[in-house]
Parts: sequence; structure tokens; C-alpha cells
Amino acid sequence: MPNDDSGATALNVHTIGVLSIACGVVLLAASLFWPLLPFGHADWTEDQAERFEKASAHLHELAHVYSDGPKVKVASGVPEEIKQARGEVAELKVALDAARNQPARIASMLRIAGILLSTAGAVAYFATTQR
Repeated sequence: MPNDDSGATALNVHTIGVLSIACGVVLLAASLFWPLLPFGHADWTEDQAERFEKASAHLHELAHVYSDGPKVKVASGVPEEIKQARGEVAELKVALDAARNQPARIASMLRIAGILLSTAGAVAYFATTQR
């Protein structure tokens, strides 16, 4: 008599499907709460905040110095000092935006993984369900 393991295999796939659905739902729930959790936030240090504040204030000050007022006249174009200040502010702004967006990116990855895992689990579950 041949050994028929098709029932055991179907049961294993069925169990894997249920576990995949459960894990997918857990990941989806985690994606909703991740941005609210304290460890889900990126690091934006006090030093970076201070540098950003000083760079922004310096750029603002330069804008007033090189404005159309009577203080300083520039022969042509944007002065090099303003270009450097803009570059520094832009660089720090990129780092700040990355720190702000990291929890949302992680939540999106968790959401996508949860959807894929739940979908694969549902397919496995319904493929092995007897009608």
C-alpha cells in the first residue's frame, strides 16, 4: 500500500496559511502604531538642531545684508557667502527631513510586508480548504 502524504501536506500548507495571515495582521497593526512608539523615531540630535538653527539664522542675516538696501551692493549674481549658507541649510534640511520621515518609511515597509504575507497566507489557506 503506497504512503499517501497528500493529506498531511495539505494540513501543513493550511497551517502555514493561517500563520501567515496572523503574522500579516500583526505586521499591519504594527505599521499603524509604529510612528507613535518612542523607539520608532529617528535620531535628530540637539547638536544637529543647534547647527540648523544657527545656519538658518545666518542665512536670514545674509539675506538682509545683501538685499537691495543701502548696506552692501553686489556687482552681479548671488554672493558666494549666500551660496555656501544655502548649501549648509539645504544639507541640514535633508537630514531633518530624513529624520522626520523614517518612522513613516518603516511603517510603510511593515504595511507592505503585512499585506503580502496576509495575501500569501490567504491563497495558501483557500488553496487547501476542502469544499
